[in-house]
Formats: sequence, C-alpha cells, structure tokens
Amino acid sequence: MTDRRLHTFLLLLATLLVMAAGVACVEPIDITTPEVTEEVELNFEIVLPSATLSTKAEPIPTSAAEAEGAINDLWIWAFPSGGSDDPDAVAFLHPTLPLPTDGRVTFKLRSAVANGYDKLDFFVLANGASAGFSATEKAKRSALKNASISGDTATGFGVAKVETVPSGGLPMACAIENFDIRFLRYGFTAAQKTAVAKKVSETPEGVFDNDDLVEVGLTAVQREFIWQQLFRNITGTWTDLKTALFPEPQMPLVRDVSKIRFVFAKSTNMATTTTEITSIELVNEKTPKTETAEAEYEYMLPKATWLFPRSTTSYDDWEAFKWEGVPLIGTIASVDSPLRLRFDKTNLSLANYEKFLDEEIAAGYATEKVLYLRESDKAHIQAKITYTLGDESGKVAYIDLPGNFYRNTWWTVYAYFVKFELEYQVTVRNTWDVYGANGAPGAISYGGGV
Repeated sequence: MTDRRLHTFLLLLATLLVMAAGVACVEPIDITTPEVTEEVELNFEIVLPSATLSTKAEPIPTSAAEAEGAINDLWIWAFPSGGSDDPDAVAFLHPTLPLPTDGRVTFKLRSAVANGYDKLDFFVLANGASAGFSATEKAKRSALKNASISGDTATGFGVAKVETVPSGGLPMACAIENFDIRFLRYGFTAAQKTAVAKKVSETPEGVFDNDDLVEVGLTAVQREFIWQQLFRNITGTWTDLKTALFPEPQMPLVRDVSKIRFVFAKSTNMATTTTEITSIELVNEKTPKTETAEAEYEYMLPKATWLFPRSTTSYDDWEAFKWEGVPLIGTIASVDSPLRLRFDKTNLSLANYEKFLDEEIAAGYATEKVLYLRESDKAHIQAKITYTLGDESGKVAYIDLPGNFYRNTWWTVYAYFVKFELEYQVTVRNTWDVYGANGAPGAISYGGGV
C-alpha cells in the first residue's frame, strides 16, 4: 500500500472511530439539515427521440420522419419518493420550446431541499394531449402512474386508425423514481464540481485525502458530506463516488406507441391483373396449426395501455383490430422486379433500408400504409391480410411479426405480388431509435410466401 493510500485509509479509520465514540472534544457537524437560503437548481438532460434509427446488427444511422420525434408540449413533475400518500408535486416545469440543442433544462428545487426530502420521483411527459391526457401543474403522482391510452377516444391509437402523426405529436414519457437529491443541500457550485473533476484526473489511482478536498475549496460541511458518502461506498472508486455526488440525470423520452409500416408492390408483368388489399387485421395466435386442426386466433390489441413505461407490462383486456376499406388499397404500384425492394444486407445496410423504401415509394414503385398503435404484450402477433388476386377475392395471408409489440418498436412488412403469388419480407427494429424501450435489442429480417 502506498503512503498516500495508507494515509487515506488511516484518515477514514480515525474519522469513523471518532464518530462512533462520540468523542466530547470534537463538535459534530450536522449535515442533515443545513439551512437553505438560496435557490437550489438541478440540471436535467431531456433526451429527445432523435431522428436516428440504430440497430444492434447495423449501427448506421438513418433518418426517421421529423414529426415522429417532434416535441410540441413538455411537462416535468417532481414528487417526494416513498410513502403511501399521494402528495402534490414539490416542483414542476413547463419549459418554453424548443429546448436547447443539448436538451438541458434546469429544475428549481429549493422547496424540496428545504423540506428535507432525500429522494424525488420525476415524471416527464411530452405531447400528452395526443394520448388524451390533460397536463396541469396540479397533477398527482397516482394520476401519472395510472394514466393510460385507451381506445375510447379519437386518440386511441388502435380503435382510431392513426395513419399519420397527430398534430400534437406522438405521446412520449419517462419516469425516474427514488432519485437522490441530498447533494443539493450542500451548495456545491459548478466551479467546485469542475475543480473536483480536475483533481480526480490528477490524483494517482483516483484516491483523495482531506487535503485534496480542502485544495478544491470545499467547506467543512461539504467535506464531511463527502467522507460520509465515502464510508457508504467504501468499496467504490472516487470516480464512482463523484458520479453519485453530482448527478445530472438523463431523461430519455420513449414513444408510447409502436409503428407498423406495410409496403406493397407488384411486378410489371401483372400490371393488368387485379391486386387489391381488402383489409389488415392484427391477431395473436392462440393455438398453432396442427395436422388435424386449423390455428386459432385471438385479439392482440389491449383496450388500454399505460402512458408511462413500466418495468413489467401485462394486459388482460383485449379488443379486435381490423383496418379495412372498400378496398383498403385499391391501386398497388408496379415495379420491374419486386425482389429489388427486398432487404439485402449484402448491398444495403438495414439501417438505411427505410431510406431506400422512401425513395422507391416517392418514385412510384411501391405503395405504403402506416399505422401507429398502442403496445401489446402478446408474444406471437400476426398480420392477417385479406386480398384479391385476379378473379379470386377473399384470399388470406398470415404474416408473422416476431417479438412482442411493445412501445417504441417498429415493424416494416414488405409484401409483393410476383408470379401471381403474394410473398413477403419482415424487418423488425425493436428499438425505434437508440434509446428504445421494453423490446429485445437488435433487428431481424426474414421472409416467406403464401
């Protein structure tokens, strides 16, 4: 052990012994209730759903529709953590938009600190009106925790067939509970934090002693707080401790809905052949097909889903989802080779595939329909496509959509008519952007025919 580390260890040991014995000649420092005479601020970074799509397999960015990441209204509430009561917010923020490019906002928390709260729960909601939620500064924690998107209104994302981003934007939310704010009681300035960070980088092996804390200009109360934190984190490094002392939390907003994109095309050899999409249903396979019995299907869309993400999500009240028209899609664009629009990882990154499809649709080589839907926890979802091919109407194709249909996930189904058959390929992005949500990370692609 180096002399410096021995010195630090002996200092910690001596301080612990003095505190434990309650030595009369040493006047203890009360660090639990310092007087709060000035405003106390906590910086947040609101992480916006960027115009970036990222996958585990292909971490190459591509553009998402700007409207899908737009923030039109933003609310942040802070509540005391714990307890069985339902207190009012101790602070709230309804910032002016747009946010700074770095997403940083400042929360004023003097009241919370002066009242002695150790931890707070923070709730962030963007575009809540699009989910039927009316945000006010008086919102209760229970109301936020239990807020849901239901199919009872035009903003139901399911019963209402939401084919474009609502004018108020897609609803997004984030919650951080039990965030420790005790460090705010001791008035660490930005300059002190910078000095501490500099001292950490200059100190061999990241080990501090009391002289180091004095050198960076910390008061006795601030030093005592740090040493007590160090006693609680005796096995951690100083860098870990610094991070715990001066946190500036990131609040990654997560879209509350999923997106499914159907892209259709047909071969120019079938230009005069009737090809129509009558309807699209989303179903959950309850009983797989066997040699003696057809598969049984059940509904997959919950009647209501939570507005704020939960660590575990389970729903038990379901309703049918059917997207239909007369027909739903009457004209399907023609392309010389529909196979050219399939995803081919040897020639095109998965992350750039959506850009490619956008260009092909704009050029008139494919037709699309887009839906924004409430999440589902069903594990085996299928798109049931009813279509007409030539003289045959009422034909049905079941297309597997692998993985759970959680919020903030994106499916692209490319279905195409070739050689007088309907074939398809599915690409799945289980993270709509880099922050994602409950779905498994990564992306998969597979195809088939019917």
